[in-house]
Amino acid sequence: EGYFSHALVASPVQCHYATLLQLLEYRAPAILVEKPLVLPEEIELVRALSSHVSRQSVFVGFNWRFNSSVQHLKQQIIRGAIGPIHVAQLWAREWLPRYHGHVVLESGSHILDTAQYLLGNMKVVGAHVSHHGMLGDADEAGSFLLESESGAHVSVHVNFIHSGSYDYTINI
Repeated sequence: EGYFSHALVASPVQCHYATLLQLLEYRAPAILVEKPLVLPEEIELVRALSSHVSRQSVFVGFNWRFNSSVQHLKQQIIRGAIGPIHVAQLWAREWLPRYHGHVVLESGSHILDTAQYLLGNMKVVGAHVSHHGMLGDADEAGSFLLESESGAHVSVHVNFIHSGSYDYTINI
């Protein structure tokens, strides 16, 4: 069969795609790639790969969905204890100068994944990502307006320029 039973890709993101290709060639049945999966300009290459991959699983490391509070909220939604969801707001504020920006790839990817985990697939209605020059030349804040499969209005905001304490909040 293959050389590996499992593989973990935790190299710099610019190496992810090439490493993923090698592991797929070696037929590793389960591959966990640390986020982000690939550089934004490589995402179409990964989509093209998906039709050629058979009996191999590729996972991306998102961990907020395993938080006990998020899992409890998901169960409440599934059971209908909250009722129909019309509006949801999710935000993450942090002061992370070590990332030098890239808020969408870092915190944004986690909180967008959490929104999808809780509310299902989303349609993008609008998005705005901004650069304020505080953390280099990359994005520092992002806001996303989404619509869930059930028609709920979902807003997501992330930023690295808030100098207060960490704040991860979900309001439904």
